[in-house]
Amino acid sequence: MLQSAGYTNGLQVTLITKNDQGEPAMAQALKELAEPAGFIIRVNILEPERYWEQWTDIDLGITSWGHRPLATMTLALGYSALEDGTPSSWNETHWVDEEFNELLREAEKTLDTDERRAIMCKISAVMGDRGPIGISYWSKAWTIVRDEFQHIRPMPSNYDLLYDVWKQTI
Repeated sequence: MLQSAGYTNGLQVTLITKNDQGEPAMAQALKELAEPAGFIIRVNILEPERYWEQWTDIDLGITSWGHRPLATMTLALGYSALEDGTPSSWNETHWVDEEFNELLREAEKTLDTDERRAIMCKISAVMGDRGPIGISYWSKAWTIVRDEFQHIRPMPSNYDLLYDVWKQTI
């Protein structure tokens, strides 16, 4: 495919990321996996402060997005466009898709869970067909607690919410 697109010697790109959440290992794995397909990836690892200064201007990067209670929240922050068609401020891919934005606005105002799920399936199809990102992994959140502590709930963002936790005395 690269050759038919005019890249007879492969495609050289620079992957820029930060070094605080395992991104260097992910970048190295991506580099090695992509090489047989003709992608030559140069990896540039930055300190987090330097990365966050420019993260929305990087052509190819690895950015970890924290959990939000609803998928529509993440999608609105990361992939939507403003009314005038320009990418929203956190849209680091600069991807703008009119159908995606219309479906997202519809999902945001739909209260019925089953109806919203159907819209989200359409959004998922749009992103899969012509979307701006590759999701390389989903992280697992673990919560390990001693038996006597009650009502602890694991959170996808690894926050400890302990406002209604108690210790059972035996």
